[in-house]
Amino acid sequence: MSASMEAIDGTSEDSLWAGTRTGEILRRNNRGWHHVQTLKTVEGKDIQVVKIDVRDENDVWVVGAYASPYTNALFHWDGNRFEQVTVPGLREFGTLSSMAAIGEDDAWFAGSPGRIWHWNGKEITQIQPDDEHLKDFELTGISAVSGNDIWAVGTITGMAYGAAVILHWDGSEWKIVKEWGGKEDGTEQPAIGNLWDVIAIAHDDVWAIGGNQAVHWNGHEWALSRMPNYEKYGNVGFGTLAASSSNDVWAVGTSWWGGPHPFALHWDGAQWSIVPAPMSLNLGTFDTAKSFSGKLLAAGITYQEEDHGPVYSMSAEFEFTPCP
Repeated sequence: MSASMEAIDGTSEDSLWAGTRTGEILRRNNRGWHHVQTLKTVEGKDIQVVKIDVRDENDVWVVGAYASPYTNALFHWDGNRFEQVTVPGLREFGTLSSMAAIGEDDAWFAGSPGRIWHWNGKEITQIQPDDEHLKDFELTGISAVSGNDIWAVGTITGMAYGAAVILHWDGSEWKIVKEWGGKEDGTEQPAIGNLWDVIAIAHDDVWAIGGNQAVHWNGHEWALSRMPNYEKYGNVGFGTLAASSSNDVWAVGTSWWGGPHPFALHWDGAQWSIVPAPMSLNLGTFDTAKSFSGKLLAAGITYQEEDHGPVYSMSAEFEFTPCP
């Protein structure tokens, strides 16, 4: 099926959900893709799906966006239909970037400026970390091992070299665990200038990604991971992580060498390796991904140069596996 997929998630290869730029929610089973619902806000505004989080077939969360001005809306699937859910302070003060559903009465959402919200099964409340410094950050990723072991990452993009932060929830409070920051005057470049996504596999196995770097939590500390040589691929950047186990982790994004190209790395438990994108993707990017036992399903923007300039459109999912 050809569809303008913006987000993809699921519990298995035969139970996938996807969202499109035009607000369509699609679902795939062993018979293929079918349309579930086209989302609109309670005011009837069209939306673009930007994130999907699937806990099970009766518990699916979707973040949508609409313009003028740019605003997010949150939707929840209860097994029958998606309904919009009120997020306090979202419309007036910030954006919603990421989410992690743990149980039917336990889901977390992160965004900006430095905001975190919690779903208790009935309503969403803001759980503001006790640090005014976080108001400068956009929290771009959140992932959970359990209800008392949750990680969130964020970035500042307005500084000369950026800045990155990692927070942890221990069941009672959010705390900053690690931070990298450059000086606003550009005289210092941090080891990590931004972090866009995080994936928590176990209490001692958490990855975060940003720019062309990855950092890893081993249960005691965060450390930079050794990355492959990107020299022949130009400027490389990653924005999304996917994993099915500790030895099956993917980082996906873009390489810029004469134009944008989809780019992926695979972690096998010992090292990162560059994985060539499908030959059908001559130009483009990967923006969303889901991993199942060594196979990556990814979707993103295809790019074509025409007489009147570049044309971007969303591709359907692509499947590829690590090189032997």
